Amino acid sequence: MIKYRTSIVVFAFCALISVRGEEGATSDMFGDDFFGFEGERSSDSSLAALELKQIKDCYGDKLESAYQQYKHDTARLLRHADRISIYLLDADISPDNRSKAFTVDLDDSLFQIKPYNTCTRILGATNVTEKTIIESFVSNLEILLNDEEHNFVTLCHYPTHGVRVYAGQSLLFESSFSWKCSNYSFEDRWEHISDDSTEKLFKNVMPITEDQINRIKRKSSDNH
Repeated sequence: MIKYRTSIVVFAFCALISVRGEEGATSDMFGDDFFGFEGERSSDSSLAALELKQIKDCYGDKLESAYQQYKHDTARLLRHADRISIYLLDADISPDNRSKAFTVDLDDSLFQIKPYNTCTRILGATNVTEKTIIESFVSNLEILLNDEEHNFVTLCHYPTHGVRVYAGQSLLFESSFSWKCSNYSFEDRWEHISDDSTEKLFKNVMPITEDQINRIKRKSSDNH
């Protein structure tokens, strides 16, 4: 009985192929994906592509989360600061200094601009040891480093001031600031400066010279 039923099924199947073949439509009906093989391959490819996107998105999210945590942890460490060095920087960054940016100990005349993998000249410097001024800088820098709201950052950077924050001999934080572009550097990124309180603080300790103002104007006009 089972053999009889099987024969009927096979006969019907072959007859259907014959009919469809006569109509010239066999390939349409019985393509590569008729038994689902091609569909499985297509489905597997789609799932793999989707999973790869999810992995990349997850990786990006974790990197961003780690970066923000790094900023927050740095901000917390600034409370141990006992000395701050403020610098007046040359806004005209020379590409000739790119190789020097990777040295461990920079010349006293140079300051790193990490996102550009280069450095610029130090035009002036002063050390701050007065507790109240250090507290003002630390409080201001903490606010900057803890800010996650400003995602848009101007990509230009004409450095005006630089800062190095120390606890004993340990360098806790180093950054260059561009008031023209409203940003500062953190590692290899630019971060936004949302108000002028930081600028006023730096200018009170290290005023900008007329020569530096003219340099920034020339640099800005050259790039527009």
